Amino acid sequence: MENSAEWAYSISIAVKVSQIGLWFMSIVIVADCLQNRTSRTIDSMSYKMEKLKDSGIFYSNLDYKRMVKNELFNRLEHIHPSKKFVIYL
Repeated sequence: MENSAEWAYSISIAVKVSQIGLWFMSIVIVADCLQNRTSRTIDSMSYKMEKLKDSGIFYSNLDYKRMVKNELFNRLEHIHPSKKFVIYL
């Protein structure tokens, strides 16, 4: 009887540890997706800025930051429409 109680306790600990591991992995995956989206957003904004500079339109660094910030807000609101985000650039 004692042996089965120890096994049940060991199994419950293993299940809890695996749940924590899955929760942590889901956070890592979501963070990676957001980071990839963010880097792609910044890359696409850099490309757009280069095209504008090539066409003779010059934007300051502050304008560039505003454009990136607006693009990030749009992407994040699309992913999590109910959440409010603050982005410092």
